[in-house]
Amino acid sequence: MISVVHALAYAAPDVLDTLPDDLLALLVHAPALSLRPEQRIPAGDWRSQGFLTGRGWGKTHAIAVDYHERVRNGVIRRPALIAPTMDRVGEVQVAALLETASPFCPCEAYDGGVRWANGVVAEAVTAEVERPSSGSNYDFVWMTELVRWAPSTRRAAFDDITTACRIGVAQYVWDTTSSGKNDVIAYLLAQHEADPGVHRLVRGTMFDNPLLTRRYLIDEARKYGRGTRRYDEEILGLVFAEAAGALWEQDWIDTYRVNARPLAPVNVVLGLDPAGSADKSADEVGIAKAYLAGAGHVYLE
Repeated sequence: MISVVHALAYAAPDVLDTLPDDLLALLVHAPALSLRPEQRIPAGDWRSQGFLTGRGWGKTHAIAVDYHERVRNGVIRRPALIAPTMDRVGEVQVAALLETASPFCPCEAYDGGVRWANGVVAEAVTAEVERPSSGSNYDFVWMTELVRWAPSTRRAAFDDITTACRIGVAQYVWDTTSSGKNDVIAYLLAQHEADPGVHRLVRGTMFDNPLLTRRYLIDEARKYGRGTRRYDEEILGLVFAEAAGALWEQDWIDTYRVNARPLAPVNVVLGLDPAGSADKSADEVGIAKAYLAGAGHVYLE
């Protein structure tokens, strides 16, 4: 599917040349007309709206355009922005909002977030900490790049920011691609499956964006390798329940789980997988303890 503007440009390209300057200016400053139907966020009594797609689908642009409309129409007054880091708030969310702003309700970068001419301020917070919004109250939250939220803080940060989204319309939108196992993405998918009307989800692939050239798409497909897991995640926007290369599947662990360790193990082995660095984005340290019981069974803790 394509947008109204792109359909007009395709079906009757000469029409744009005949439009008066004031109408052309209106088209330029009405980015909603350039959204595809699946990019539009509907009104309604939903709690969350997610975009889980391949890269280049148009997630960031779609949410930024909707954000402006809500601020301009007075639907939201206490919004927030949250990304993997404070730098990414600026590089992704603030940049997108400034790029899609219109003269009808201009905005500017302000204190890490964005401030509109009508006085609305979108507060900027980071998923680097477990309680990014303690003591705050929001009516609308945009969470971006969930795939890049640090494993050590992402679930606590998600719980905290969504708990703080509790006044007014009390809605949140999120966007991400997928890369490996992610507990927050898994939770959001489970919410959607349990109540798709309240927790809405849009899925899509890189191929859905008609603005991407054929040459670009061919190059991207070759780069990631069709049929590989990276291709499925980056291009097709698919999600996998297990980490890439995992030796133990979650289903095995859940099926054979026991309530207590063996009383008299024959052997006990401790395994350590270091993080590799002290950076906040580094993987968590992995620690596992294995017991060999007399019957030849192995227990992992």
